[in-house]
Parts: sequence; C-alpha cells; structure tokens
Amino acid sequence: MAPGPYQQTLGFLLNDTSRLLRKRFEQRARIELEPITLGRIVDRLEAAELIQRRRHETDRRAWRLFLEPKAHDLLAHMFVIGDATRTEALEGVSEADRVVLTRVLSRMKSNLIAACETPAGEAEPMKEAVNG
Repeated sequence: MAPGPYQQTLGFLLNDTSRLLRKRFEQRARIELEPITLGRIVDRLEAAELIQRRRHETDRRAWRLFLEPKAHDLLAHMFVIGDATRTEALEGVSEADRVVLTRVLSRMKSNLIAACETPAGEAEPMKEAVNG
C-alpha cells in the first residue's frame, strides 16, 4: 500500500514514533515478555529479588512494592539503553528543535490530561481538525 497523506497526520506520526521507540528499546534490551497478569509479573519480580512486597499499614487488602538494591543496577542499565535509543531517534535533530519538540509534546500532554477530566458529552463542540 502506497503511503498516503493520512500517514503524516499528527496522530499517526506520534503513534508510529512511540511504537518504534518501544520496539527499538526492546530490541536493545532484549526484553522477553509474554502476556501475563500484573500479579504474575509482581511474582516474577519478587522471585528475581528485584522488588519486595509489604502489607499496607492501614489497608489489609493492599500491598506496597519496594525496589530491592538489585533492581537499581537493572534500572541504571535500562536508562543507558534508553539514552542510546533516544540518540538514534534524534540523530540530525538540532538541540533547538529538541527543545521545541519537548515543549510542544509536554503542552499537548497537559492539554489532553485536562480534556480527559471533562466527560466527552460536556466537552466543547469539535473544531475543524488541522493535520491531526
């Protein structure tokens, strides 16, 4: 299928870029995850001595999770991988453009957080969309 103008809309670009960043990070980290429940993930992290579960002080139903020292080394390694992935993604992008990109994406995130606090039925009528 030939690329179309829809592939240059903001939503498609953000989604594809996010997906590719995750894919590249996972390639570098060689993360091998299978679809499992959160409970099983926590069990595995605890068995690997990366976290510790402790009962909540006032809520018997809740558990609190704490990082073990072993997890800090793993996190440091993941930050190195993340830095390398960002370096690849931003190759050829000037520092000034990086600042603008971060500022614009941060603003969009804030706008969407605020918008999501308003039920869709109460939101302002849709305005004409421009490239997105």
